[in-house]
This record gives sequence, C-alpha cells and structure tokens, in this order.
Amino acid sequence: MLGRCWLPMMVAVFAPCCAPGGSEETPADARGEAEADVGGPDAPADDAREEVDRESADPGDFWGDGMCGGEEISLTLLPTHLVFVVDRSSSMLNPADPSHTPTREELGSCAETNSRPATGIGYVTRWDDVKAAVNGVASARASEINFGLTLFPGPGSLGGVGSPDLLFCTGPVPSPRTVVPPGPDTADDIAAALDDPAAMPVCNGGFTPTNDALVAARDALLDAPADGPGVLVLATDGAPNCNNALGPGCTCTTGTPFCDGTLGRIGCLDDARVIATLGEILAAGIRTYVVGIPGTEGYASVLDAMAAAGGTARDATPRYYGVENRDELLSVLGTIAAGEISCVFELGQTPPDTTNINVLVDDDPLRRDDAENGFTYDATANTVTLTGVACDDLRAGRTSSVKFIFGCPPLL
Repeated sequence: MLGRCWLPMMVAVFAPCCAPGGSEETPADARGEAEADVGGPDAPADDAREEVDRESADPGDFWGDGMCGGEEISLTLLPTHLVFVVDRSSSMLNPADPSHTPTREELGSCAETNSRPATGIGYVTRWDDVKAAVNGVASARASEINFGLTLFPGPGSLGGVGSPDLLFCTGPVPSPRTVVPPGPDTADDIAAALDDPAAMPVCNGGFTPTNDALVAARDALLDAPADGPGVLVLATDGAPNCNNALGPGCTCTTGTPFCDGTLGRIGCLDDARVIATLGEILAAGIRTYVVGIPGTEGYASVLDAMAAAGGTARDATPRYYGVENRDELLSVLGTIAAGEISCVFELGQTPPDTTNINVLVDDDPLRRDDAENGFTYDATANTVTLTGVACDDLRAGRTSSVKFIFGCPPLL
C-alpha cells in the first residue's frame, strides 16, 4: 500500500479531555516528524484560562473557555495521485527553440538517417524541456501529491541499429509502461527515470502509442490506494498513432509508407480510439489533462477533442493546454498540480458530537457547509473538506495552519 501524504504546515485538532487534569501522549505522524503545537504558541496555560464570551472571543483562544480541551490528534491530508504521461517519440528530439536548425555536429548520432539511440545531442530538445518541467513540479509538490510517471513508447532495449523494432509499433519492443507508480516522495525516482539513458527518445524512430500509454497510466492509478482522487497529465508534441488495425484512407501523421499499407498503418492518426479511451477513463472517475508542447499545432482540433473527452477542456482556444516554451510548460504543469490538491483531511478520531465542530484556518473560523469559504464534514469517511476560498488558499500555499476543534459550539 502507498503511504499517506502529510501536509507540510502546522495542523492541530482539539478534542475534549477525557478526564480532569488527564493527558495523553500526542501520537506522532507516520514519518516521525515534529508534532503540531497544541493550540499554537500563544495558547494560554490551563491554570491561566478564564471564561470567555463566545460572541467576542478571539477564535484562536476560544477553546480556553473550559468547554474544549487541548489534546492533539494526528491529521492527514488525503493525497491526490497524479501520473505524468510523457511522450518520448523521436520528434521529442527536435529543438525546443523551433527557430534553431541544428548542425550535423549538434545532431550527434541522429545525423544518421536510420533509427538508433540518441547520443551526443548538442542543443536543447523538447525532451529536455519536459524533463525539467516534470521534475520541477514533482519536487515542489511532493508533500501534497503522489506523483507517478508513464513513458510512451516505453524505455528499454532498443535492438540493433536499423532494426524495425525501433519503430516501437512492431516486433518485441517495450510497450508504454509506468516506470514510477504513483506514491509519496517519488520526485527522486521520477528524476532518475527521466535521466536513464534508456528513456532517451530514439533517433528517426519511435512513434506515438498514446492510447496504450493512457491505459497503462490508468491501470497504475487504479492500483493505487483509493484514499484520494486520481488524475492523468498527458504531455505530447504530436498526434496519436500506432494503431495498425486502421484501414485505408486514414489521416497520415508520418511518412506515407507507414500509412498506405507498405509498412503497415502505424502512422495513421489514432484519434477515435484515443478519444473513446479517454471517455472510459473519465467514466472511471479519472480526468485527463492534455498538454501540447511545440509540434502539436497542426493537430489542435484532435487535442481539443481529447481534452473534452478527458473532462478538462478549457473555456478558451485551444481547449487543451498549449505551451510554447519551458517556462510556460512549468507554469501549466504547476497550475494543474496545485488545482488537484484534494483539500480533504482525514481526522485521527471520530468527533463525539458531530454538531459541535469548528474549523479554523490561520485562526479564522470557517462556516460549516459554506461553499464559498467554509468546510464540510463527512461522517461516513470521517473527513473534513475545505471549500471555496479556504481550499483555494490551501492550494496556492497561502495557508499556514488548519485547526479542528471538537466539542465546542460553532463560532459561525
């Protein structure tokens, strides 16, 4: 089982003391990190607490009226499971700067016309940009999101130089596969997988089996614990292909021999199958973001339809997330990841009276069942969910503490 994801800020939960003057040792979190301060650093000592007027009391000191104790209980933020689905087809070796024309020396091994592993590349590639952006987001949000990584075509032995297996659609070649299952603290694993020479796109070969990649990523999410939502983020520089079952007259995404039957139809546009698969994945409760890097402009309508089928189409043109450079890609991936933080907290114990619950964010109380800026409580799951502005602030990193107080009449 994958572990829980722990919120990197002070989170305290208060419950009534079980006996006068009694105390319990505060349970440590699953990582053995420092425990949250009970009541915060300014909470009054027991012998200094006085009766307070609820109408005029500072919410941060409300539990000082004697009705609420100061026993801290562990609390976890339910993690989102997010799998990056990353294109490593041969076109990912194109320059990140479309205005740059590589010299023969800069092309390294790709100066040859046949398929071979890429070595000695002397310019910044699209692959470099995607690696940097994925690594940046996976590292920045590691404490809130369980990241995973699926590569397509899958990395592995590439066969001999000129082998048709390097086309990744025929022969005994690695299929798209999840190289890092979604889980806690996977940033280093993702970086290592992307830096593995076997993951480097191949010169003049390697098509775009998007459908199989999405299926592999979906399966990885379904294998993860069902303690938080799941989402896919597809990053590609082209259109899906690799469906040799397509018939004559298809839209060709590659050289004609790969579409007219001479070398099969693996170069045919595989949009209908991918759109149907995205709909099935959405029906399973998993949304898919579609991010198009330079190279996708000619297939904007296809990626628009994919974004709609994945449940993440924007109210803008294009409807998918189109980026033009590394900075834009990092920003888009970061925005997507932040927007997927769950805002759902699992409580360490069940409140004895579910009508008397207070939630304070940075010592400001929230109103229960207020969709604009409040919280909800799910008695079945024993979870509290921040809503509206409170959730937005958490996702934006503007929240430093969340406190849950049991046994006290609502402040709002």
